[in-house]
Amino acid sequence: MRSLGLILVTGLLGIQQPTAPSVEAWEKPIAPGLLYRTEIRPGPVVVHAVRQFAGSEGVRATAAVPGKTVYADNATMGRGTVGQMVRDYQALGGINADFFPLSRDKATGDPLGFMAANGELISSPARNRSHFAWGPSGASVGAATVTIRARTGTAATDGFAVDAVNQECALNQITLNAPVAGLALSYTSPTVSAVLKADRPVIPMNGTLTAEVEYLLPEAQKTPIPAGRLILTAQGNKVATLTALKPGTILTFEVATQGVDGKDITDAVGGGPRLLRAGQLALNPESEGFSAAFSTTRHPRTAVGHTAEGDIWWVVIDGRSKHSIGASLTETAQIMKELGCVEATNLDGGGSSALHLAGASLNRPSDGQERAVANGVVFSAPVSKSNVKLSGLSVATRDGKTFVTALDDRKRALPAIAVIFTATGGGWITPAGEVRALAKAPIKVRAWLDGQTAEITVPGEP
Repeated sequence: MRSLGLILVTGLLGIQQPTAPSVEAWEKPIAPGLLYRTEIRPGPVVVHAVRQFAGSEGVRATAAVPGKTVYADNATMGRGTVGQMVRDYQALGGINADFFPLSRDKATGDPLGFMAANGELISSPARNRSHFAWGPSGASVGAATVTIRARTGTAATDGFAVDAVNQECALNQITLNAPVAGLALSYTSPTVSAVLKADRPVIPMNGTLTAEVEYLLPEAQKTPIPAGRLILTAQGNKVATLTALKPGTILTFEVATQGVDGKDITDAVGGGPRLLRAGQLALNPESEGFSAAFSTTRHPRTAVGHTAEGDIWWVVIDGRSKHSIGASLTETAQIMKELGCVEATNLDGGGSSALHLAGASLNRPSDGQERAVANGVVFSAPVSKSNVKLSGLSVATRDGKTFVTALDDRKRALPAIAVIFTATGGGWITPAGEVRALAKAPIKVRAWLDGQTAEITVPGEP
């Protein structure tokens, strides 16, 4: 891994970075191979970013779904907060990812676009939208297509096409659901499902999967998927295809994913539109189904990109607040470029934007709390054991400004370089520890140091 010394010293001393005029920037280590950067840009615009250094031992970003299933029979139909995903995967931190559709007038846990995790295909691509894919050998931005053919014999005409994976079956479609789907859904008659037994019921991004038909379920609308089983579901004019299957029939599913650049790709999340191509702005949001208003209005944004060296930047821009106005897509693309990205794409933003670390949001979600989302990315890394004991926090006023300081076990002040601050309630806190009130509500400040935490409450606006 490249040395972080100069990068960290420059950012942590609060020295203005050469990325853009009047940008205040701080950088702090999260763990070996992970760096947290905060920027305050004119506007004001507050940027939170995690840099994942290529080749860092033990550092992993994994595409994730709340509860580790796409759907769940609960109030959100499988959606959950980024904080929940961090806990579900016992990770260090995480960020939101894809948009999610409305199904039967209700938001569900199904990511709208392409998703893969640890080589398993989780969600089918949609609307020709951009995705971000990564693996041990690098990362890329693209638009994927997936084709699946279920073979019942050796002839080219044997079998049938599968239209989608792990999602509600639409009219005149056949869907294939693995245990990661949680539920096989099909709400409109006529419908039929075939329960299949498989030794390893995981749908690969590329390759084959073999399963045996056990039995058929007519008119099943919401079917839990048992361990070791797959469920094929058909609607409308595709029902006859599945009703023709007999128990004991062996199906071989041939899966091919195209549009994913690079070898050893294991994970991917959808989003869009693309922001950067070969280091230059490459916005064409209308081609990916986004409106002009979505593109030009300043909103909270989430984005991801990679540098020429293979480092990945996971970025959230706060918005819809007097502490940060948000960004247009062009402004988001420019921020990603200034961070050194050569390829980048937008992800779901607005109230969905959330960057989480060790039990707290680094940003301030515009809903006032984290929104339940369909999927995200969680970060795992070895956290160093600190020789410094974090015993508490203190509050002091200097030059009319309120500062929070972390204290060691001898009540000595620790430099801001040592801790990562977060705040909830009536205000926010800069990486230097300056508390900025936004409302009359109390401000709960939290400090994190190598797995240790401390909290204190500060008054909001008088």
